Amino acid sequence: MPTAALPDEILLSGAGQVRALISCAGNPVAAFPDQRKTAAAMRALDLLVQIDPWMSATAQLAHYVIAPRLSLETAGVSLMYDYDAAQGVAGGPVDGAAHYSPAVVEPPPSAQLIDEWEFFYGVAQRLGLQLSLGGGLFGGATTTPLDMAARPSTDEMLELLCAGSRVPLGEIRRHPGGMTYPSDVRVGPADGPKHRFQLADPDMMADLAQVASGLHAPAPDDALQLVCRRMDHVRNSSVNVSSTHRGRPYNPAYLHPDDLAERDLQPGDVVRLVAARDAITCIVDADPTLRRGLVSMAHAYGGLPDAQDDNFLELGSSTSRLITNDMSFERYSGQPRMSAVPVRIEPAPAGHTSRRSTS
Repeated sequence: MPTAALPDEILLSGAGQVRALISCAGNPVAAFPDQRKTAAAMRALDLLVQIDPWMSATAQLAHYVIAPRLSLETAGVSLMYDYDAAQGVAGGPVDGAAHYSPAVVEPPPSAQLIDEWEFFYGVAQRLGLQLSLGGGLFGGATTTPLDMAARPSTDEMLELLCAGSRVPLGEIRRHPGGMTYPSDVRVGPADGPKHRFQLADPDMMADLAQVASGLHAPAPDDALQLVCRRMDHVRNSSVNVSSTHRGRPYNPAYLHPDDLAERDLQPGDVVRLVAARDAITCIVDADPTLRRGLVSMAHAYGGLPDAQDDNFLELGSSTSRLITNDMSFERYSGQPRMSAVPVRIEPAPAGHTSRRSTS
């Protein structure tokens, strides 16, 4: 049974469920769908560890918050671009490119900071576990056991991580500004069985027919669909800082100007966005490139669900509160409906005033 379909009492009872969670480079309370459930599940854990340079919504619920070094305080290599390009998620450079950067500055002497990998190494060391690290993009067949008595350096870990690369890391280090390497990879003839995709699978066609049957179903006059968008200055819930958000730390609810005018709204007005199970307070703005009938908001904003309606101007509004994980989800994986979520706009709660733009 998909997790999304499990009853609430099972999800929160702990029977056969996760009792401890280590969250690294993530913010589940802000990013997971059905935020109130997520926060309740985090509070019910026996142990929650958050590795985070910011006091995120998840960090506020954690039993332990581990502060990692920031990017300028540790060595790094641009391997993530290779992951993005290989996974086909519209990321990464066109040609092969690589860059190694040493640490630029040291943290203050009194700072108790570690690299993220050091946390997991230290836990394994104390548990008497042997760790190994494999080279290559997704971990090669050959792995190298780590010395569990003498902690390696971050540079040594990067060497192991990049082992087997077409261009050795030592060569990358010779070019402080990075290098591009035009691809010379060729696809060879198929070796082994000639597998084929099955087009128009009966289950897929049945699902598409169900979707199509609802495309022209009558909808309330005030019905809108919430869709996602990105903001240039943040990556999910990270780096929403004053030096880049230019005085606007919140995530506006963008509508087509005609949809705003139809509702007697102007950019900067405070409204209530209401979905099937929950609602959020947010600020509307105009985007003429949107199709009419849509509301477009960036995800992973907002704080804890009990407090964010009072702090939406400073923290933004959590779209994950408007997404359910047990009402509409994909039947094979349990992935909930994360976009095109039906919503409507209501007047702002009492006490919230307009912030209409003067620009």
